[in-house]
Amino acid sequence: MPTTTRRPPCRPSYEPAPLHVVVADVPVSRLAAFRDLMAAEGWPVDLPRMCHDRLYAYERMALGHTSACRRLRAAAVTLFADYERLPAAGQVH
Repeated sequence: MPTTTRRPPCRPSYEPAPLHVVVADVPVSRLAAFRDLMAAEGWPVDLPRMCHDRLYAYERMALGHTSACRRLRAAAVTLFADYERLPAAGQVH
């Protein structure tokens, strides 16, 4: 009789949960333009995740800032400034 082994959880319990953010103050058109510029470089961007996972958003913006495309670099810097103006997770404004 074969025995089954339990797989460890995908995420260790000691790892902090991703920071969540509501991006109501960031124009959707700006996010979409960033996504399109990233796609032109072959770098996917998940817009819903950009709206709820601050760490993912910062990683995508950092990658965009490494591009040779001046417009993409500028879009990444602008988005970064937009995200920095948002309240941190758990803060009420």
